[in-house]
Amino acid sequence: MFLWLRLHQLDAIPLFIDEAIAVDRADDVLSGIYLQHASQGKFLQPYLYLPFQAQRGAWFVARAVALLVTCLGMAAGLAIARCYGGFQAAALAVALLSLSPMLFFFQRFSLADTFLSATLLLWVCSLLHLYERQEPSLPAIAVCAALFIISLLIKASALFLLPLPLVLALLLPRWSMRMRAQVLAGLYLGMLVLWLPFVLALASRGLDYFSQFYNLGSATMDSLLDTSRIAANIRSMLEGLLVYHGAPFIVCLLALSVFAIRLRPRIMLSLLSAGIGFGLAQILLGGVRFFRYFLPMMPFFFLVAGIALPALSEAAVNRNRRNPLPIAWALFCLWAVTFAAPSLHRLYTDPAAAELSSGDRTAYFETDSAGFGIPELVEFLNDLAAGAVVHVEGAVSNCASLRLYVEPAVRVKVRCPNVLSGDRRARYLNAYLPEQAARHEDYYLALEEPGVVMRDQLTTVDLTVVAKFARPGDKSVLLLHRIE
Repeated sequence: MFLWLRLHQLDAIPLFIDEAIAVDRADDVLSGIYLQHASQGKFLQPYLYLPFQAQRGAWFVARAVALLVTCLGMAAGLAIARCYGGFQAAALAVALLSLSPMLFFFQRFSLADTFLSATLLLWVCSLLHLYERQEPSLPAIAVCAALFIISLLIKASALFLLPLPLVLALLLPRWSMRMRAQVLAGLYLGMLVLWLPFVLALASRGLDYFSQFYNLGSATMDSLLDTSRIAANIRSMLEGLLVYHGAPFIVCLLALSVFAIRLRPRIMLSLLSAGIGFGLAQILLGGVRFFRYFLPMMPFFFLVAGIALPALSEAAVNRNRRNPLPIAWALFCLWAVTFAAPSLHRLYTDPAAAELSSGDRTAYFETDSAGFGIPELVEFLNDLAAGAVVHVEGAVSNCASLRLYVEPAVRVKVRCPNVLSGDRRARYLNAYLPEQAARHEDYYLALEEPGVVMRDQLTTVDLTVVAKFARPGDKSVLLLHRIE
């Protein structure tokens, strides 16, 4: 059910800029550029695309790869629910993980946060398996260390959960303190041994894996206690939770989490440590937040709810009280029918009309990072290329998506001058476009308004607008110009 729900209409929302850039980096890897993109704090994602040949004309494969990895993470989550709560817990976890509009929305994108959410679930599952053993196992320790490094290579924000093995070592195992210390030492040493070669390889090329993470994704020491930044992060998180799930659902989820700690304190505190720890780190250490950055924390809360309800039912039966499980299922079905199903239906049929947080609507639908307008532009270009080869300069932020939507066999040649780089903007284009216009008869320029390059900045060529493609919300528009 989980996979089928997400595969259907997988291309309903056009490619987001981060998805297209990741596929471009996979092409770079094939060209022999193996490490350069690691300075962005994201490394492994392009390598995951390579066996599946996500490339021009088949960009949707990138999203299918993300879904395959997500299924592995969800399987790990269900294993946790089944182990600690039985069949009823696993069934509730399946329902929550499958029908959550938030997870549904983000897991259909091929984003680093989508991959990270899955690998962190796998890592936590391996930690729980390790700590529930009668005696520690060296292979189990090695698997835990490797899964954390994989998560860290997916995205640098996995570092937020680095203290989690220590927290779980205090909560879960029934070992002696000496044995716990030895296991922790082996676990962190294994992480270091696996991480060190990668760091040395980057250092030999003058790269720092965490440099972009420091500059864009986290607070500086001067702003660490900036209350306005923290308040903005809290508002972003709360808005997303309420918009995607509704206030009654969130209240019930929080209430269940409180009861869960009383009923099954060890496992519940372990799962909540992962979920709350990750969310709290994003709030306290985060710079400018997109709600997708909170994605990895939500599955842990759903697992807590799934395990808590059967435990609550068992406690009620033992005290000769009414079993609350049928009521809980009825309330869940009511929420699924009245809230979740309509949200998922809109995301299938008319994503622009779906209820989204303001930041997500802006990023994925309305501004230059969105892919809306690009499929229509490509269709228009294909019609123009019916009689001759068409050359297009994509002076737009999301030009990588434009290039991926053009099938290799079509006579449309797209070039991306990377206008996101400061030296590739108006001054570069004013020198470059006249040279290329002299070489090509059918020569076009794609711009967007507002954009990083505006039409009135280009003074060395004559431009004639031949097509406009508005994005949802009418905050920006794609423009195709013919260069005379």
